[in-house]
Amino acid sequence: MRDRPFKVDQRLGDIVPAKNSKFSTLQKATTIIGALFLLFFIVSFFSSSTGNPVSNKLPFNAFDKEQILNKLSFVLFAIGYLLTFKHKALAGITFILSWLGMWYVSHYLVAPQGREANGGVLAIPIFILGIAYLFSSFKKK
Repeated sequence: MRDRPFKVDQRLGDIVPAKNSKFSTLQKATTIIGALFLLFFIVSFFSSSTGNPVSNKLPFNAFDKEQILNKLSFVLFAIGYLLTFKHKALAGITFILSWLGMWYVSHYLVAPQGREANGGVLAIPIFILGIAYLFSSFKKK
């Protein structure tokens, strides 16, 4: 019999979701945050003399120190995403390191230039994911 995304409860006649989902709720949240982070990553490659939605630095250079560190933070996030399937504790640590990278860029590269430094705040969902993965890995043990 094929696996179906739903099953019919014979007692009540209701359709209920199947329990054999491949993604946990935490992984679904990680996928949504990852998609938004991917959009941020793609937009960060467009250089312009009039600015960019990623940075209010003029002229915007997609390969200055700030943007390279943001791209490395995305790579850490992507590695963490892959780790969520087998090694939840390592995924949590990787997400926290990604958040620390964005926080560093925001507070030590952007703020001293007199620009708004909100990268560390915008990356709080990544930090929360890191903590959640660490807790879920210790909860199983």
